[in-house]
Amino acid sequence: LASEDLGVKRWAYSDRKQFFDSNGKPSYDSEAVKLVNSKPTAGNATFTVVKSLSWPPRTEARMRLCASSPSSDSALANAKLSSSTALEVSVINTGSGSVTVQTRGHQHFLIPWGPFQPEPDAQDDRIRIINATSHKPPTSSLQVVDSATGEVIRGNEQRGTGPLTIPDADRRPRAEDVVTLKPGAPVIRKIDIGALVDGLADGQYKIRMQSRGCRWWHGEVEKEVGEDGRVPAHLCGIITSPLMLESQDEVELRIRDGK
Repeated sequence: LASEDLGVKRWAYSDRKQFFDSNGKPSYDSEAVKLVNSKPTAGNATFTVVKSLSWPPRTEARMRLCASSPSSDSALANAKLSSSTALEVSVINTGSGSVTVQTRGHQHFLIPWGPFQPEPDAQDDRIRIINATSHKPPTSSLQVVDSATGEVIRGNEQRGTGPLTIPDADRRPRAEDVVTLKPGAPVIRKIDIGALVDGLADGQYKIRMQSRGCRWWHGEVEKEVGEDGRVPAHLCGIITSPLMLESQDEVELRIRDGK
């Protein structure tokens, strides 16, 4: 792509109003245009045309430290939570209708692209924080920040792509990989963050949640899962913008004598 292709022959850094003098001539020393990139693929747009695009409802997520207590949630039945390392996450759908959210597996939604590749962290298939069937606590979206310095101590690892799969593997979400968010009804998870904070030096810390996008559908997709236990193929081809899981809460955590 050469600038001359756009009709630009000379250029200079300048305030637009001051670029020309009273005689209509450039008031700054200008430079001749140069070839920016000769590759035929440089700057090619990647896009898909759709008739319509569904926009997700907004969610509100709250976090707090809590004591472990017996729960009727089967996903928590085997969780070993201590009162000092249990984080309760509550997510509410503020929309007017139910939506189903994918919390595990390959995420498929529109993502922002830079000139040549997706923006950093746009593609991240790590388990979402409200997943109900994780054998490992879904803490990949959590950060531990030193309250005194603002430095991120834990949770700033490079994004992940989830479990490795063979090229021909069925990537449709399973029934246990999706969660329904009904309007105004909180989905609550208690998460063991013991491994996340283990080994921290004594001091004051904050726990933050990083934003994560999710594939989503209108309604309760669990009711449409086929005999194979997966979301129907015709639903997996729908293009949407991501439903975001994010929270403004910062949970205070004090470590004293290594506890």
